[in-house]
Amino acid sequence: MKMKERFHAICRFLTMVSQGNHRVLFWLLGSAFAAETLPYLSLFFSARILNLLLAKSYRACLYTVVVFLLTQYGLGLFEKICRQYLDGQKELCLARTEQKITAKALELEFEKFEKQRRWMPSGAPTSPPWDREMWVTSSLSFIR
Repeated sequence: MKMKERFHAICRFLTMVSQGNHRVLFWLLGSAFAAETLPYLSLFFSARILNLLLAKSYRACLYTVVVFLLTQYGLGLFEKICRQYLDGQKELCLARTEQKITAKALELEFEKFEKQRRWMPSGAPTSPPWDREMWVTSSLSFIR
């Protein structure tokens, strides 16, 4: 990820949090925790399973394997849920931002049109500027 992309990602995140969606922090931290915990989880449980096998405690080893699989599945599922929520919030934030940009652009275009209309003489046509040439040339034809 380039520096510019990171900067824009941070700006989008800060915009999302500043808009009042503070739940994003929970989902972001939950996703980061799950993603960082999963690799160490396998190391921890595999060491525990090997210790129980060496101690010939097969029943405890079986329970440890079941707990390991359930924990790994649960954390993986939690991470996917967090990512899906964050992706949805990102899309929603981008849509809102795009909507605001579009509204502002239309507002500026309307203001420009109003200014142009306000400064025209009362007898001048209110058509676009490319028609003005035709108006000027047609009024000059009477001079000949």
